[in-house]
Amino acid sequence: MTPRNPWSSMIPNAPAFHENALLFGHDPTPRLLAFELTGDDRIRVFARTVDGQTGSDLRPFRPFVLLASTDLLTGWAGGYEVEELEGDGLYRFLVFFPGWGDALRARAHVQKVTGKAQAAPDAPFLFFTDRQHRVGAPHLGQGPGRTGHAEGTGPPRPGAGP
Repeated sequence: MTPRNPWSSMIPNAPAFHENALLFGHDPTPRLLAFELTGDDRIRVFARTVDGQTGSDLRPFRPFVLLASTDLLTGWAGGYEVEELEGDGLYRFLVFFPGWGDALRARAHVQKVTGKAQAAPDAPFLFFTDRQHRVGAPHLGQGPGRTGHAEGTGPPRPGAGP
């Protein structure tokens, strides 16, 4: 018998698909709802409790950019910490900033140095502005991040620039 949907055999089965840490993050914390940038270096994490109530707590926030070379930061006056990554990929350096404002200014600096926008396919840097990619990930050295997302900072603040 032919399935009603010809693509049904290609649809991943739960739970194996939904447990894929590469796609959905490394933290299995259930009932996460939302994330909100609070100040320059904190994220408020909203989650449902077992009894259905909504709760939140503040967690540390360390925005980052992935760089092909730390030379891209030459002339940058702000603070940062560099972690060299393993492998032969383009983005060899994970660079953390003390706060969201510093990360935005560093992004502007790197864009000016390279002449490339963050969305350019040949940009020698990768800066996530999508909030799902930017919340406390323990595998990125951010402590006990307990979100369900892969990598960490947060949404731009109103008036913080592009």
